[in-house]
Amino acid sequence: KAKSLNPADAHRKAQRKKEVAKNKAERSKTREDALKVKSPELIRAEISRLKDKKTMGLATNEDKDRIGKLEKAYEEGLRRRREEAEKPQEALPTFSHSVKLFGAEEAGGGGAAGPLPLGNIAIEYRPEDSVYYHPTLNPKGVPPTGKPQKYRLSAERQAQVAAEQQARLEA
Repeated sequence: KAKSLNPADAHRKAQRKKEVAKNKAERSKTREDALKVKSPELIRAEISRLKDKKTMGLATNEDKDRIGKLEKAYEEGLRRRREEAEKPQEALPTFSHSVKLFGAEEAGGGGAAGPLPLGNIAIEYRPEDSVYYHPTLNPKGVPPTGKPQKYRLSAERQAQVAAEQQARLEA
């Protein structure tokens, strides 16, 4: 006697079969994508490991299939690497921006060279000039995430910058 299924059970069984097929395709795609990202050297090392296993007679059919897939991935990785080497390197974009000086309004006075137009000069900033600088907690003067970099020039640093600017103008 043939076993007949309830129509609802048959529907669930068909849905489960579709889901299993979808998951299987998704897993294989994920594995292939992972191989695309993997470096050819790592792939070559895994191939040699599996081939050693094969020569010892310990390789399963899955290992033998994997060797074939890895060799394809290795060739693909080498081809991608050659294409990248042939492609001309694009220059990194450069950005010109003005750095906001904290306290620039009151920082312009004093010094032998007169007031500095702080917004228009090019200054090489040191970490100590950063508003966020602290000798032990933040020795690089890096701003917190999401905050813009701000600088404050001390009076002696302003005099130093003024002297550098004056030397540039005289030269």
